[in-house]
Amino acid sequence: MSQGRKHLPCTSLHTNLRLDAEYGSTEPLVPVSNFADGYTVFNRVDEVAVAGYLTTVTIYFYNLPVPHLAELIFYVIDRTLDIALFMVLHQYVVPPETITNITKQVFLIPNSAGMWVNEGQYVGVGFGPYAGSSSFVYRYMYMIHRSNLSFYITNTYPARFATDVTRGATFKFTIRSSLPAVTTVSPPITTTYGTLDNSSDSGVSIRLTWFIYGDQVKRDGYVQNLYVLTGTPNYSFYFNIVDAYVIPSTTIKGCTGVQTFRLPSARLNITQGQWLAVYFGVNDHGNVQPWGGISYYVGNRDGFAVDNLSFDDCIDKNNGQYCALYRYTYGVAIAFTVVSLPHQ
Repeated sequence: MSQGRKHLPCTSLHTNLRLDAEYGSTEPLVPVSNFADGYTVFNRVDEVAVAGYLTTVTIYFYNLPVPHLAELIFYVIDRTLDIALFMVLHQYVVPPETITNITKQVFLIPNSAGMWVNEGQYVGVGFGPYAGSSSFVYRYMYMIHRSNLSFYITNTYPARFATDVTRGATFKFTIRSSLPAVTTVSPPITTTYGTLDNSSDSGVSIRLTWFIYGDQVKRDGYVQNLYVLTGTPNYSFYFNIVDAYVIPSTTIKGCTGVQTFRLPSARLNITQGQWLAVYFGVNDHGNVQPWGGISYYVGNRDGFAVDNLSFDDCIDKNNGQYCALYRYTYGVAIAFTVVSLPHQ
């Protein structure tokens, strides 16, 4: 009898499936403060994809909190029809005696706190008196100069947040979801987009961010694998940048040919109608340098590209981070897979 991997049978299940999804980042890009002390902040790119309970929040502090005195509050935040107004639904005040003066701290939130977060909502952090501040990361931050938002909860009144696309707060959080019992278990659907054609002699992509218009995603899911084959603009368009994932430099090989990069599960979510873009560069202590390699030229691929991907190349349009991309008659040799959960 084979002792290989066991697969789930297509039979009835009697228990719920538990899913822990992590959002955010505690890896500062540069060792500076994001000036969040006295503010409540959340990161626009860390929108919750599957509803569940907030179970943990991890903060990378720049200014350390004061034990037993710090006022640190977590919030569940929801959107309204006004892009600047948000409803504050729930809050959890961290017991001051559990706060220490170390740089990276994990805070546990009991289910009894009622910190339920629905799909499309956000988790915010209020840095009150003696609570210090987080460090700096690019995550499209929303902020309000007020750390205690209980007024908005009590009065069900929307809070007005300002935006800063060039900043973000170094914290991450975990949402625990219980998926309902289903009658059958279907395997995830994996779809591959793009091409790794290397028949051309020329290369493109250095210092450019590329995506291929024809590789528009057809089904919601998360990006699992990214394949990159390393080896005249006419008119511009505007596209919105939703999220980003930096491939660890230690996983990039200094050789030609196909390289496959496996992303953490559910780290880079993508929805139907969106595209995946790839930047070929390097982050050298915060300075972007053109050492990210060159991909092969692929003809007739209707590619879009922007020179670099700094915020200087973008405009603030409807409070969204939009970039002007040039359209080309060719593309680059990249491919990616998207894992989608089938509808039961």
